[in-house]
Amino acid sequence: MTMEILLGINSLLMLFGLFCAREWWKGHKTQHEQLAKAIEKLAEIYASKAAVFRAHKRLDALEESSADHAERIVRLETELELTGWSRACPSKTTSETK
Repeated sequence: MTMEILLGINSLLMLFGLFCAREWWKGHKTQHEQLAKAIEKLAEIYASKAAVFRAHKRLDALEESSADHAERIVRLETELELTGWSRACPSKTTSETK
């Protein structure tokens, strides 16, 4: 009868071990799902930050370009004013030159 008791206890221990392993696996699987979601969120955040960074770089380049254009316009206007061209009424300057 002791052999039957030992086999019964062994079976109960095996069932308990299987139950614990199943519960651990469910928790482990949940952790993997949470980790995958966190990685997806981080990838989205990184992509959006990278897009914002690229947009800022483009804006900086546009600002530099517009500053260059503004400098060129000012330089051209001063040269044209020295030659007698008036920005307010360009038709007057064309009649004067004729």
